[in-house]
Amino acid sequence: MLKKQRRGRRPEIKLFFEKEGPVNAVFNNGEFKRIGKHQFCLRLLQQAAEVEPILGTIAEAMGDQSVLEKIHNGLLNATPAANSTNNATFAILDKDDVQILFKKHSLHDWWKTKQTEFLDNISSKNARCFLSGEKIHPLLIHPKIKGLGRVGGNATTSLISFKKERPSFQSYGFIQGENAAISVGASVKYASAVNHLLNRQHQQLVGAEIIYWYSDDVQPDEDIIQAAFSGFGDFVEDDDVEENIVQREAQAHIDAKEFLKSVVTGERHDLRDVQYCSLTIQGNQGRAVIQNWMEGRFIDLAESIEQWFSDLEIPRLSGNGLAKPPKIETLITCLLKEKKPKQKYPDWIKPITGFRDAIWRTVVGGRVVPFPENTIRLALLRLRESTLTDEWANALDSNGEQMGWRRARLYARIGLIKAYLIRNTKQEITMKNREEMKNSVYWLGSLFATLADLQRAAHQSDGGENVKSTIVDRFYTTASTCPKLVHGRLIAQSQHHLRKLENKNQNAAFAINREIALINQRIDFDEVPDMLPLPEQSWFALGYYQQIAEMNARKAAAAAAKRDKSKKGDN
Repeated sequence: MLKKQRRGRRPEIKLFFEKEGPVNAVFNNGEFKRIGKHQFCLRLLQQAAEVEPILGTIAEAMGDQSVLEKIHNGLLNATPAANSTNNATFAILDKDDVQILFKKHSLHDWWKTKQTEFLDNISSKNARCFLSGEKIHPLLIHPKIKGLGRVGGNATTSLISFKKERPSFQSYGFIQGENAAISVGASVKYASAVNHLLNRQHQQLVGAEIIYWYSDDVQPDEDIIQAAFSGFGDFVEDDDVEENIVQREAQAHIDAKEFLKSVVTGERHDLRDVQYCSLTIQGNQGRAVIQNWMEGRFIDLAESIEQWFSDLEIPRLSGNGLAKPPKIETLITCLLKEKKPKQKYPDWIKPITGFRDAIWRTVVGGRVVPFPENTIRLALLRLRESTLTDEWANALDSNGEQMGWRRARLYARIGLIKAYLIRNTKQEITMKNREEMKNSVYWLGSLFATLADLQRAAHQSDGGENVKSTIVDRFYTTASTCPKLVHGRLIAQSQHHLRKLENKNQNAAFAINREIALINQRIDFDEVPDMLPLPEQSWFALGYYQQIAEMNARKAAAAAAKRDKSKKGDN
């Protein structure tokens, strides 16, 4: 390959082969250092002419300084101009046919044999290559993996390595790479492939990299693994958004679901036979560690991701449209407390790295893969903690990047709980028609949210500030685990709050009292356990959240109607 030099430098030819492994040995070769890069590479071209005779003619031309000057000037004056990092290769033009010499298999085979002359880390023993099955001399030290420094590794790490001085790696007389025999060519292939994917097609997830690929060409807008990580559409996390933005988000979500549906139903024949593979890899100082491997049909993957987005669908806390589908990273890190300002990311995520592969399998595997229950225990714990700090109300009333991030974490927790109920209890849950909900504990959660709203309305009608100690602060933990213990007390307190609200706003008191009565009719206490198991705690949290979203939507609609009426009065 020709490498263009900067202006003022003497043009020369350099050969570039694989970026990993043998190339370093080539440039450290004694003859290479003695005669210089240009002459050494010309000699290699002449030797390669044994399999591709045209290279002899090319070597002769490259040895002519005037030819090199002409090529050099052409590169400098090209539009756009070439730069010192660009590479060029040789090609043969035969009428309308263009043959790229670098792609010829005959040259590849020649180089496989030739490159061994420059290596001093090839075993003299004969073995079968673990990857190709061919008889080979194993490579003792394998090429390095780059790009794992961001997930716990060094700048370069080894995927396959054996310490030479350790007796534990010298069983049966084998040393280093003889323990897992792989040829020079095969080792370069796997290292180059992993490095390419770590650079081009990867997703970072809670301290690990997930690299993936497809068996056929897939367009960027059809990359559904990318979509699973980032969510479809340009969603925003702010609940206080203009209506047209909400509509664009909704349309983006619809378009995404339509694409997934077209793959699942077989309308996209071109993607029917495509396969996918994904590999979870992370660094452990100088070692690359493989954590998980998944493969299957693209059509099954599309169905799983379609189910994934559907299972996570929840309304915004404001009640205005659907919340953004959470990123997988957010779904896992929402199980943690907020990251402290000076806390390092690896230290922050350490407690939940064990959930990473389990949740990734639920994404790719579809509804047949249940959620690990420990993730839901943590999600419920974080929800209870957030109610004590009134984070739910703050997440709705406050703006800014920090609150947008908290909203995303809240949505992720509720989405996880809903997906858990669908997958682990095998129940369909619709967020559009709440009347279809038959679970008594769900309606207990809704009742608790209504009673909390009544307390807030009664206190505000009395001209006071926000309640310092709400029933949520005092009773949410007990109500969400042992609701029978506090139900009677909460209903008794609600009568006091109703009388206080009635003195200032009879219509509001009547509406809330009617809401409480309707919810109570849906609760059968014979179905409610004394102590709620994990699924029932999840139903309570879901009912509590959805009731808040519905009440916020009603308040927003009433405020809008009041503004419209005021405008008409002014006109």
